Amino acid sequence: MEEILSEKDLVTNGNCWGQWTFSLPDERIREKVESLPRFKDVHNCSHWAQLFSLTQSKSDIEELNCGLNTKTPASSQNHSPMEISEVVDPKDELCESIVSSSIEELSVCLVDLCNQLGPKLRSGVREVQEEMKSLASYLKNSKGESLALLMENTWPQLHSDACKLCFCIPFCTSSDLCRTLCRRILLPWMSKSLPSKLEQLSTILAAEADTVCVSLVAPLLRLEGSPLVLDLLNLEDLMGSMAPKHWTVLLRELLSESEDLQKWQIPALATVVQHAEPTCDDLFALVQLMSSTGTTFAQSKEFGALLVAVANHLKVDSSSLVPQLKLIANNYKGSLKFKVLKVLADMN
Repeated sequence: MEEILSEKDLVTNGNCWGQWTFSLPDERIREKVESLPRFKDVHNCSHWAQLFSLTQSKSDIEELNCGLNTKTPASSQNHSPMEISEVVDPKDELCESIVSSSIEELSVCLVDLCNQLGPKLRSGVREVQEEMKSLASYLKNSKGESLALLMENTWPQLHSDACKLCFCIPFCTSSDLCRTLCRRILLPWMSKSLPSKLEQLSTILAAEADTVCVSLVAPLLRLEGSPLVLDLLNLEDLMGSMAPKHWTVLLRELLSESEDLQKWQIPALATVVQHAEPTCDDLFALVQLMSSTGTTFAQSKEFGALLVAVANHLKVDSSSLVPQLKLIANNYKGSLKFKVLKVLADMN
C-alpha cells in the first residue's frame, strides 16, 4: 500500500481535493479512468462482461475497487452536519467518471457490433438474434439509470434502420428491458417515422408482444399524427407477427383510457377490433363508448366499419348487447347500416 502523505505534502504536491486527501496522486487517478478497457473484438464475452460491470449506478459503484483511500481531516469533526454534507466526495466524482467513460466505451462497441450484424438482417432475423441475445444477461443486470444512459448514448450513433433493429434485439428478452426500449427509444422514433422493414421489427418485438402493445403500439395509436394512425397498413405490418390475443391486449389498453371517441381514432380502433378476440366485457365497453358518440358520427363510413366489427364478435354470452347495438345502428345513416342490422338479425 502506498504511503499516505502528510496534509502539507498533499497540498504541496497537488493531491488535496477540498476536505479530502488521497493516497494516490492526481496522475494515478486519471490513469484509472484512462485505463478503461478498449478492444476491437466485439464478440469477446469477457470484454463485454468487464465493460458492463463498470456501468453501474452510483449506489453500486462503491463496490468497485477504485483504489482510493479517504480520510476526513480532524478539523472537519467540528463542522456542522450541513457543512459536512456539502463537501463533494472526489471518490464519487471518480466513480461517476468511470461509469460515464465505460458507458461511452460500451456504446462504441455496441455500435460496432450493430454495424457488423446489420447487413445480415437482409437474409433473416434469426441469425442476428442469436448473436445479439448474448448481451441480454448483461443488460438484465444493469441498473435503470445506467441502462437509460447506455441506450440514449448509443441510439444516435446508429445511422441505418438495420443497425437500429439489431440494437433492439437484446432488449426484447424481458418485459422490463422491452418497456424501457419502447418508452425511451422506439416511441419517440416511431411517432415521427417508421423503419423501412416493419415486418422485421415486428418479428423482433414479438418476443415481448404484450409489453409492446401496452408501451408502444397503444401510445402511438393515441397520437393523431402517428404513422400508424395515418396508414393502417403500418399498424398491420407492425402487429403482423403477433397473435389475436395480443390484438386483444392492445384493444383493452386503448379502451382503458378512452372516455370519448375522436373521428381520427375510429379507423384504427375498428382495425384492432377486427383482429382481436374481445370478451363480453370488452364488447360491453365498446358498445358504451359508441353509444356516447353514435349520433356524432351518424354518417361516418369509418364508424360503420366499427359497428360491423363489433357486431361480428357478438356471441351467445354477449347477446344482451344486441338491443343497444341495434339502437346505435338504427340511428346510423351510413351505407353500412343494413349490413350491421343483418348481422344483428342473424343473432336472433
